[in-house]
Amino acid sequence: MRNSLRKVLATGAVALAAVVTVPAGPAYAINGVACRNNPLVDEFLYVNGHCFANGGTMAVAIYGVETIWSGNNRVGITYIDDLGGPSGGMLLDKWRMWDFSDDGHDRIHKVTSISIY
Repeated sequence: MRNSLRKVLATGAVALAAVVTVPAGPAYAINGVACRNNPLVDEFLYVNGHCFANGGTMAVAIYGVETIWSGNNRVGITYIDDLGGPSGGMLLDKWRMWDFSDDGHDRIHKVTSISIY
């Protein structure tokens, strides 16, 4: 009986150690949502025809981006401005729009990730 109890306690200790030492990964709740007729009045993150909601980070591949609208979100965007160029990033506060034509560009090449805070 004592050996059985020792084995059960040892197995339980190993299982508990595994649960305690393995950190939980981050929860990615961000997801794509349907854009409405006028995305600039939406509370969603709008990236060139794509809308996103909820907090988190998501890898994306959105090409030829002209406009980003933060809606009711603080957002971080990682992008490649020109094909073969370096990666860049920016943060937008709530209710802000970034129009790339304002920076002398027609479009940026690719948005590679978005984060909603």
